[in-house]
Amino acid sequence: TVLVKCNTPRTAGIVMDQVRGALLDWANEWRTSVTPANVPEFRAELEPLLNTAATTMRLAEPFRVVLAGPPNVGKSSLLNALVGFDRSITLDMAGTTRDVLHANTVIAGLPIQFSDTAGIRDHAAVETIEREGMRQAQLAVGKADLLLLVCEPLPEGGYSEMPPHSPEMPKLRVLNKVDQKPKSSEYTDDLTNPFDASTNALTGEGLAELM
Repeated sequence: TVLVKCNTPRTAGIVMDQVRGALLDWANEWRTSVTPANVPEFRAELEPLLNTAATTMRLAEPFRVVLAGPPNVGKSSLLNALVGFDRSITLDMAGTTRDVLHANTVIAGLPIQFSDTAGIRDHAAVETIEREGMRQAQLAVGKADLLLLVCEPLPEGGYSEMPPHSPEMPKLRVLNKVDQKPKSSEYTDDLTNPFDASTNALTGEGLAELM
């Protein structure tokens, strides 16, 4: 039943290996041959298996990658650029995205569901429908496998505030609109840079590295 739900050749290939007993054969071989002398070799083979466990347990459903951040930092443009088509409406106006919008794609043979969320800002400054969009955004953040925390440079220096999130949540911090970064900026490509990737969704700069 898992095989028919696989959407990519890579995930289908992993399932076929499992069905044919690749992991069981590996375990049985080591069970009968492990000795104190070859324990380091056993551990060397075991480590990559453990590292890929999360992937092999999620072959029939996409990984949830949620874009979160303040309004107008380019989350919708970044989503469109990552999936290769205009899934989200983009306007230079806060509150354009009111609902959580999903778009599916494949990266490195793995199914990915990107989710574009409403910009998170001060509740007192928004109307009821945008406030509900922000609530839906926070729910999506809580269910994510990976967060893309999107910020933009500020004209006076620094960058927009990152949205609240659990410290334990896997995340990548993305500085979008990198072309607007002031030349005399505190966030340079050095050890003090708090970002994992710098992008320009409109020109494609940094997208390959992010993906």
